[in-house]
Amino acid sequence: MAGVGRRALLITYLVQLVLAGVMVGVSLFGPASWRLPVILGTAGVTAALAVVYPMRGLEEKGTARIIITVALLLLAILILLTALDVVTRGRG
Repeated sequence: MAGVGRRALLITYLVQLVLAGVMVGVSLFGPASWRLPVILGTAGVTAALAVVYPMRGLEEKGTARIIITVALLLLAILILLTALDVVTRGRG
């Protein structure tokens, strides 16, 4: 583990556990209007932490960066099309 130390991995793990607790807490006890934004936000942060630290996404070169970029672009397209479907569903 040249790039990432054990302490950074432990902190990342603990932050992900806290974020998982936040997601569960909001889904069970939070107002309905908070659920979707909070859960999507915490899931995004958790995924970013997983790519940056344990997977060493910032240290990757060449093809791996292209793959990460394309995956994020496809995810953005998926979210956009899903949102457009929800917005336009009632019309017709």
